[in-house]
Amino acid sequence: MKRIYRQRALKRLYAELESKDFDSREYALFQLALMLRRSHADGERAAAGGYVDELPRELLRIRLGSADQRAIAAALSRLIMRYPASRATAFWTLSELDSALGWQPMIALIGALGAQLSHEAAYQACAALRRWLLDGGDPAPASLLRNAQELRQQARAWSAAGDARLARSAQALLLELEAPPKTCQE
Repeated sequence: MKRIYRQRALKRLYAELESKDFDSREYALFQLALMLRRSHADGERAAAGGYVDELPRELLRIRLGSADQRAIAAALSRLIMRYPASRATAFWTLSELDSALGWQPMIALIGALGAQLSHEAAYQACAALRRWLLDGGDPAPASLLRNAQELRQQARAWSAAGDARLARSAQALLLELEAPPKTCQE
């Protein structure tokens, strides 16, 4: 895809992320999540989603590299801070980032907004963190997570939430955070 068309398509998508219209913003988040899922090298997550056909042709051709994903993480962080109504979908979209690029923004957002998050947004954050921990990617971010006391405190608070789904997800996250680090056996 020619660079100018790629930039134009991404610029339109970013503009929709900043839209004051809830439905436009949510649809842009959905499209972005599909693009992120599709950009993973192994292709398994892309195939598992089954919604890739929902992307317009101009977005279907774009593969998002590390630099793109960093820019997306920054845009999603701004959106989460600015639009409380879209936080759950934005956390879900953030969860589609490569785990090595998603840890820092996720931890920062939970630290800044943890108690203010809706049950659904908190659930999406817990599910993403747990999946990233279980994926066993880069050990440096996993050790960062295990040492994040503020995150553990927030997960404990969520585990006592009145929402059973959130409570189960937070409890599962706590088990992963408090488990000894996994080592590679060769």
